Amino acid sequence: MCVFKASDRFVQSEDGAVSVDWVLLSAFCIGIGLAVTFSLGTSVSDYGVEIDTTMTERSIPTYGTGDGGAGL
Repeated sequence: MCVFKASDRFVQSEDGAVSVDWVLLSAFCIGIGLAVTFSLGTSVSDYGVEIDTTMTERSIPTYGTGDGGAGL
């Protein structure tokens, strides 16, 4: 009789259901994050390369180097 009461309490308990809900919600959020990262990854990388190219092509004048800098 005691085994049946314990099994009934276990079946009616909702503590595990809350855990499952949080696991599914977390997995969904991680999946959305990965999808956004992969879909925007190449375009963001292209912008990074463009910024890098622009910054390396420009010279930054500095004080006292003899390159005509304005004296920062």
